[in-house]
Amino acid sequence: MSLVPKKQLDFWINNQLNVLFKGHAGVGKTHLILETFKRHNLKYQYYSCSTLDPYVDFIGVPREVDDGNGNKVLDLVRPKQWANDEIEVLFLDEFNRSKQAVRNAVMELIQFKSINGRKFNNLKMIWAAINPDNDEDANYDVETLDPAQQDRFHIHYEVPYEPDAEFFFATHGSATAKIAIEWWNSLDKSVKMLVSPRRLDYALQVCKLGGDIDFVLPKKSNPKSFKTKLESVSVVEQLEKFLEKDFTDTEAIKNFFANQKNYNYGIPYVLKNKKSWDKILPNLSSENLTSIVITKENEKIMNHMVQNSDSYIEYFKEVERLSNDVGIKNYIKKVITTTTTPNNLIDMFKIDKTKIVETEKTKLLCNWLETTTKLVKDSISTRHSYGGRKSSAVIGTPKKISFINQYYEQALVEFRGNKRPDSLVNKESLFIKTIAERMQSSVFQKIFKDKESLIEFYAEPVRLIKTTTIYDSHFAKVFNGK
Repeated sequence: MSLVPKKQLDFWINNQLNVLFKGHAGVGKTHLILETFKRHNLKYQYYSCSTLDPYVDFIGVPREVDDGNGNKVLDLVRPKQWANDEIEVLFLDEFNRSKQAVRNAVMELIQFKSINGRKFNNLKMIWAAINPDNDEDANYDVETLDPAQQDRFHIHYEVPYEPDAEFFFATHGSATAKIAIEWWNSLDKSVKMLVSPRRLDYALQVCKLGGDIDFVLPKKSNPKSFKTKLESVSVVEQLEKFLEKDFTDTEAIKNFFANQKNYNYGIPYVLKNKKSWDKILPNLSSENLTSIVITKENEKIMNHMVQNSDSYIEYFKEVERLSNDVGIKNYIKKVITTTTTPNNLIDMFKIDKTKIVETEKTKLLCNWLETTTKLVKDSISTRHSYGGRKSSAVIGTPKKISFINQYYEQALVEFRGNKRPDSLVNKESLFIKTIAERMQSSVFQKIFKDKESLIEFYAEPVRLIKTTTIYDSHFAKVFNGK
């Protein structure tokens, strides 16, 4: 993303508005503005105001000429760039570093697009960039702009002090840009003022040339940590090549991660990017896979492996053979009993299938009950009335609803703790009866608008419940035997 939204830049250009950009040194103001002019194919004139001479650069220098009547008079010779009146936009860079004479000279130019009454017919707008004149974090040698000067600019824009992501990605590539920006964002505020986005760009340039960034970055920024991060860039870039659709060389992936340095730098990227799991993880060694999945925060990866067991079958076979590795085996069994698991793993690890069925049944009921409970709560909160009765009257008393909600919450806590919630199984009959009553209510049928959508919503829980011993007249009555 650019520091200034392109939509805004384009709007200011299209409407010929004068713009004053204010921001710290090194954020890329000049580059941003000039690129905008180029993108719009504008004929522009750039001035660094610290070296600007109002007469030489704008007004012109006097010379002796003949007035046509034989009299010698002085006239102004315009600068070459203004002589043909082709300039469409003027950019005054470092405007508050200019001399007062310069700032006074351009007052007329900014507002009226003229100097000493001479109109520049093609000049559409004037943009300027300044540094803060009263910032606590930086003491710039600049002048405070006169309020009348500032008031001649339609737009005042504060440029954020941060790296321009769009520029860094385009200049240094996505992998390097991500690492550089993340590193910069991690710095303390005071250190960030020492490492401007421009200095960050310099560091990347020097690094690309094979130079030492210790001579570019201040010691307070800890250049060593940045160098370490940059070393991982090549690893990430290689990973991105692996993830391209047409890349099929699995041996190359295996050999790449066999290098410990590549593994150390590359695996954090893989773990954060779920899209890379299918292509990268099956090609890791068993030791590396185990070290990944045994970590608590990586439980999702083991779930992924179980669900896609065909890709990891050799790994599971190896783990099952290692009778001494009880920890990882028990962990895998635990995952198998709490997820929808392929039969090959169930048989391999000798899992009791009845426990899996009950767990899946419980999970479905919990998820469905969570949804239906929310719908009940929402319908009651709106306090609809049907036939003179409030919704709570036709769905169930607040006391009954409260009981059911507590019942659900208890079951869900138990389930999420990887325990079979016996409370749910033992009290299913009451649960089913209450849900059946809800489904018959006009409130619920109003929510779903028609019976077909109601039946569709409840189709899965009804299918599940029909396989149990608790399917009774309550649901038979609602669905007429469907």
